[in-house]
Amino acid sequence: MTPRRTLTAALTAAVLGGLLSAAPQSATAEPQQDPGRRVIVTLAGEAALAGKGAVRSADTGRVDADRVAIAARQKSFLDRAKGAGLHTSSTRKLNLLLNAVAVTVKSSEVAALGKLPGVVSVVPDAKMRVLTDASVPLINAPQVWQRKDPAGHGADGRGTTVAVLDSGVDYTHPDLGGGFGEGHKVVGGYDFANGDGDPMDDNGHGTHVAGIIAGKAAEKDGVTGVAPGASILAYKVMDDAGEGYTSDIVAGIEAAVDPANPHRADVINLSLGGVGDGTDPLGAAATAAVRAGVVVVASAGNEGPGGNTISTPAAADGVIAVGASISGLRIPAAAYKGSGKIQIYRGLVSANPPVKPLTTPLVDVGRGTPEEWDRAGDVTGKAVRVDMLVAQSSLDLYMTEIDMAREAERRGAVALFGGPSGNSGPVFAAPHSTEQGPLRSSADGSVPLVARTSLKDSGDSLRMDRIVMFGMDSTQYAELGRRLAGARSR
Repeated sequence: MTPRRTLTAALTAAVLGGLLSAAPQSATAEPQQDPGRRVIVTLAGEAALAGKGAVRSADTGRVDADRVAIAARQKSFLDRAKGAGLHTSSTRKLNLLLNAVAVTVKSSEVAALGKLPGVVSVVPDAKMRVLTDASVPLINAPQVWQRKDPAGHGADGRGTTVAVLDSGVDYTHPDLGGGFGEGHKVVGGYDFANGDGDPMDDNGHGTHVAGIIAGKAAEKDGVTGVAPGASILAYKVMDDAGEGYTSDIVAGIEAAVDPANPHRADVINLSLGGVGDGTDPLGAAATAAVRAGVVVVASAGNEGPGGNTISTPAAADGVIAVGASISGLRIPAAAYKGSGKIQIYRGLVSANPPVKPLTTPLVDVGRGTPEEWDRAGDVTGKAVRVDMLVAQSSLDLYMTEIDMAREAERRGAVALFGGPSGNSGPVFAAPHSTEQGPLRSSADGSVPLVARTSLKDSGDSLRMDRIVMFGMDSTQYAELGRRLAGARSR
């Protein structure tokens, strides 16, 4: 495979340029060359699959005819660009999901290119990067494998083809079938990054992703993925550095959904992304693939929980965006003896609940002043209600909450009940889980804390060691206070 031109050439040119600038005034300066820009030009008119829905292999003739017609119009456009004096070289023609051409053009001619008749938009052929992925036990995949489909087969992905658009796949790996083509787990593919028929991985990310999706352990210490019965289409759209051009990725998506593909994908996995709002060419292609009947899954990115942080293509309409999961968390639930359910949420920095249910008294410590702690007495082994907001988001987490929880933990309390999150505050902790559980309340004061799942402990630095933290909305929190007051009066 021929590697792409790297940044090294540009850096070398920059260094040489610096040396030349130091030459004597009498030296004749070389004219500065326009290096050109890679852009994607979207053209007027629909793509071949537009409006056709889930196309079957029997419809390939109609689709092929549309593609030929679109390709002819694209050639005419490129001829017009050349006739207008623009220096363009075509790198890729896209016509199945997008009506677009990827070209390299002089930077000084980009604006003129966009003014040609029939041009809808001209955008950079942006580079995308591989993004991180997740694991199998966390989503309880082994339990799903025990289920049966209508034919009596295990629900392990059998009969499903997943297109992995990434840095390629090491199809020689025994856990990925040890071969390439018909009769193997990796049934087909192509290298769009280098323009050849061998999608061998030269980065490692794509192989890792493919293993998570459909690996099947060949040995005792091998890797078994989420759907070990599934087949893989390996489309290499990223280079050995984990980067790839938008146009190459779109070409991979088109290949995956092509009705003429003997192994047309049921699912496309895109553990990659970059800047975009989902209406960009990559996002538009992903949406078009969904409308063509293919499930498209993409990484949401690693930029945190704030606004405008979801990358393309995950932000595109119809795409299933997958975010990071925090492992090692058990979601607590609580109930009073009696009736009256209240919805609660797990505090962001809460410790995991006990594995076995625990019943304990609940006492009110107000704002947690020294006097109120003294009035509450010994809280060892008890749950406390405090007049404090319990954060669900890292944007709502204040040090006052952490200090209060640590003080309650130091005094031996096993659980803390507080009010709702606020709307602003300094960032102190990582993203959170917002799963809720019921709190059945009465005036009794006994609180069983129930662990819903049992995963390995994880290690957020701000997480409490022992105390379980609950929050609720303001109305329910006030009602809880009234019930406690009533219990004390009785």
